[in-house]
Amino acid sequence: MSTDFVYMGFPRKSFDPSPVFAYEGRGVGLTTTCYVCPRCNTRTTELPTVCCVCNLQLSSSSHIARSHHHLFPVSNFIEVIQESSSSSTALIPSTCTGYMDLLFPGNLQLQCSDCLNLFCLECCMFLHDTLQNRPGCS
Repeated sequence: MSTDFVYMGFPRKSFDPSPVFAYEGRGVGLTTTCYVCPRCNTRTTELPTVCCVCNLQLSSSSHIARSHHHLFPVSNFIEVIQESSSSSTALIPSTCTGYMDLLFPGNLQLQCSDCLNLFCLECCMFLHDTLQNRPGCS
């Protein structure tokens, strides 16, 4: 198995008192705010981009952090089926880890395969669609 590396630079933001030339896509324009490539000191006006001179992928740490959930999405939860029985032993309701409310037998319960915490459907949707993180696994 081979590993391919992605070389990436994190340019510093530069604020110049007078306009300087910087790459705007494939063209060049004047600007007072730009990003400076850490490898060749070429100026560019936008991130993320590829440096026009040395072909280094330029990005900011905030772009990497925002795209993390696309690279490592939250795995799907497993549906737990808890039948309500008519026997004398009553099933004990479990608790939703999301908002700590009771999950009664017969209601949809979803379980994380890693931390084994139970969640209701609303919390499961919130974790996958908005939070994009599993609080029990952290």
